[in-house]
Amino acid sequence: MGFKLKIKTYFLIFGIALFSSCNFFSKEKDKKDFPELNNPLFVSIFGNFENRLFRGVNFGDQIKEIKEKEDKLLILVNEEPFILQYEFDFPIDSLKKFEYCNINYLFDENKLDIVSVEYFLKDSLKIEDTYKSIVSALNYRYGESSEDDFGYLVWEGFGNGSLTTNEDKKEKYEIGIKRNYKIDEPNYTIEFSKIKEEK
Repeated sequence: MGFKLKIKTYFLIFGIALFSSCNFFSKEKDKKDFPELNNPLFVSIFGNFENRLFRGVNFGDQIKEIKEKEDKLLILVNEEPFILQYEFDFPIDSLKKFEYCNINYLFDENKLDIVSVEYFLKDSLKIEDTYKSIVSALNYRYGESSEDDFGYLVWEGFGNGSLTTNEDKKEKYEIGIKRNYKIDEPNYTIEFSKIKEEK
């Protein structure tokens, strides 16, 4: 699965430490039909899909478009490769522990090529519930996942991520999520990656 190797290479080289209500689902669905929409740590990060890839963006969007659409705190701009990293701090709950999420947008020739999302949670119940919500939501949109050799659950999409246009079967992308149990590392990482055509 090439996207994970590419994103890991980017972040190793450059030393970068590292989804309003969701209209992603069909209009017949509401919070009673789809309980994942009640999970605030799912809705707050995945945001308002409106049939888009993630947080209102699609593959191919330019840097300027991402900056205009993204309302979280911009904490890093890397020039080569071009990366925008945003941080979203979750409200402090009764545990009084700092929990947050990093959202990374990577560009190829000024066009969105990869999105990487990293959850840093402290509450074991939150970790498990949010993970299940994300997997269930992706299964709903893309069908059942498969597991690759690196331990990622993987889904395949077509086109640029939009569900409002005819899907171009020639253009493919992958979505992967992986749990991580190491201390001081993301609980799980979600990656959306364009599949490059072989020349």
